[in-house]
Amino acid sequence: MSSQEPSLLPRQEQRYVGQNVILHRGDMANTDGWVEDTFVEITYDLATTNNALVVTSNMQNSFPCFGSTDVPIKHDGETLCTTTMPLSFTNQRSSQNYTVGDFYRPSSDEVTAYADSTSPVPFRRSPCPGLNSLANHGHIPRSGKNITHESLGAALMSVFNFNSNLTQILLNQVPATFSLDIISRHNVLEHDASLVHNDEYFGGDPININETLVEDLLSRSLDGKTLGVTEVGETRRDRLAECRANNPECVFGSNQTTFSYLEAAVFIVGCGGNVNESVTVEAAHSFVWEERIPDNYVASKEPVSFSYMQSVMAKLLAYA
Repeated sequence: MSSQEPSLLPRQEQRYVGQNVILHRGDMANTDGWVEDTFVEITYDLATTNNALVVTSNMQNSFPCFGSTDVPIKHDGETLCTTTMPLSFTNQRSSQNYTVGDFYRPSSDEVTAYADSTSPVPFRRSPCPGLNSLANHGHIPRSGKNITHESLGAALMSVFNFNSNLTQILLNQVPATFSLDIISRHNVLEHDASLVHNDEYFGGDPININETLVEDLLSRSLDGKTLGVTEVGETRRDRLAECRANNPECVFGSNQTTFSYLEAAVFIVGCGGNVNESVTVEAAHSFVWEERIPDNYVASKEPVSFSYMQSVMAKLLAYA
């Protein structure tokens, strides 16, 4: 082993199963192989901070300790050192073990959607169920970080069959490289009167989905099976009325109108697979509540254009 203290690398391969945590090689490795080909298995009480960590390891020498919160590390009952290593875990197994298309949704204690967050949790998400679904399936980085126009554009075209023009218009709304939490910047893309989220005025992490709003949306289906322009348009109208009545800081100008109705059109056309300008209640529930692409989802047979999306927006606005 080298005596050189390694720098911590991103713990993208961490996981826990129950209370058993595997820190795979690379967590504290440097280029000269300081802890190459080693791992540490830890029992960690996730409900307790600064808990004693019980370590078993295939390392022959003492366990290296670095980080940010003092936590005693023990091996066979003997304290080896006190680590200040930041601990952040991904649930059940590392997202690195999934292939593109597999569904993995981070648990609430390992994800945030607060705008420009510096939280140590490993995942970033947004108030947009569609983007979160793409991340949860690995069509864009599962971490929700360092997403490029190239990766997001490829996902929008391959998953939803948006054409290049519509895709570019959507890409123009975000930086060339970004993390999903920037979508939460209030009155930039995120806005009041959301279909399924609380207004910023009422507080809470923007990732939180209001189950009552989801149930209200789904219950509006006229045929019990689908949501179309009528149901979604009326819901958009009612959400704004509720915002103006209950939120003393409600803002809904021209920008918010444009983005909210574009989102509603994307919800109908994109999540619905461009079938009769509607989305099934089942698919809507999967996207907006589970943030999951349904197993039986089929994208539009024809590439979806911005002009077509505008026509759906116009129909929705007729209910405003």
